[in-house]
Amino acid sequence: MVGAAAPGNERVLHLFCLSTSQLLNLSTPLSAVGIPPALGHHRQCRHPKPPVITTLSRHVLARVGGRFIALFLAFVGVFLGGQFTLIMAKGIPPEACLPVLESTLLLAVSLALPLGLTTAILLVCGALARDGEIRALAAGGISHLRVLRALAPLVLAGVIGSAVLAHVIMPQAMAGWRENQGRLFKAAVARYVAKREAIPIEEAGGGQVRIWARAVAGNTLSDLYLVQRDGDHVLTLFSPTTQWTAGPQGLVLQAPKLHLLRMPAESAVGAGADRSVLAGEIAGYTSWPISRSAKGESESPDGMPTAQVLALVRAGPSADPKQRNVYNNARLSLHLRLFLPLSIVVFALLAAGIGLTFAATDNLIGVLLVVALVALSALPAIQYVKTQVDHPHASPGWLLWPPALVCLLTGIWLCRDPLAARRHVDAALARLRWRRRAPASPPSTSSGAGGDGR
Repeated sequence: MVGAAAPGNERVLHLFCLSTSQLLNLSTPLSAVGIPPALGHHRQCRHPKPPVITTLSRHVLARVGGRFIALFLAFVGVFLGGQFTLIMAKGIPPEACLPVLESTLLLAVSLALPLGLTTAILLVCGALARDGEIRALAAGGISHLRVLRALAPLVLAGVIGSAVLAHVIMPQAMAGWRENQGRLFKAAVARYVAKREAIPIEEAGGGQVRIWARAVAGNTLSDLYLVQRDGDHVLTLFSPTTQWTAGPQGLVLQAPKLHLLRMPAESAVGAGADRSVLAGEIAGYTSWPISRSAKGESESPDGMPTAQVLALVRAGPSADPKQRNVYNNARLSLHLRLFLPLSIVVFALLAAGIGLTFAATDNLIGVLLVVALVALSALPAIQYVKTQVDHPHASPGWLLWPPALVCLLTGIWLCRDPLAARRHVDAALARLRWRRRAPASPPSTSSGAGGDGR
């Protein structure tokens, strides 16, 4: 019987099982033809399915994940520290910064995610290539592409997280940040008034305009003096009651009753100036923008939902400069929200390629390069739009997507064959060094009339 076969005949029975299965087109179970399941187990073992999470995947994900958490927290801390340092440098007390903590933290998370992920991938891939682990895997028949495939779940999670941050979290954070800018500046103004110091104005133009106030209560400044110096001439304005509001131009001081004072240039002007020198009342309603960073939320597309931003872009530009401003900012915001999630894939490939190709003892140059590329990738488009926001201009996408495409193709080229890419780069650098040294090479001797022939 088949079930009582000797151990030496097991190979023959295996071949018999295979032939029988092929004749039956693998549609009939082996047990139906009298073959024990134990002997037919080779059908499942000849082409085993690889597990979804292998030992290599766990090793790579653990190393990248650990470094990502550390770098992510470090970048968040650096961003928060820098922002609060700038805020307190304007004279705002630390306790007044608490309302802006939530929105600033959300913005820091949005910026630290791509920076931390790409830097972690660069460090881990560089360490694997530097320590010989990639070479050891290749000796065992495992390609370096398996390492890159092991990074796919983490990169996919980064893309999803960045999309949620760009379309849901960042608009709310920007709206809250802009709303709190007015509160922060009001806290700074109250501090300046209490210390009898001049209130800074962003439109001051070299410090020629100064504002003093006697008291502050809510949104009202009492006995406000505005002094503007132009050479030897001094223009002094006085308002008994001044309101501040947050509008499209930022934080604005509005004075319904404004008086003109004339004083010599060398006279001191302060909160206790004599009101007997009033020269007359200026008719009209006068206002001064003192903080453009505290704009109203309704005029800021970066604080609107994506659907509303898309509607503004579809509406097209307008001849009105104010509407043109809103349209240009909406188009920039839409491009950035689409760009940020996809940039995770681009910079992850580039970071992995740099790490595998240029593995060295010190990865500082590679880290600085990747951080600079990620942090500055959107800066040209933002600067281009903000410098001429009230005028027609080309789409900011031309400054976002072509550089990203170049980075993507470079990353694919480096990841496909790191050794060949390194040889090409070394050859190009060698030719460049040779061209630089060529003018310094000694001139060739010629067999002239005075030559010795040697």
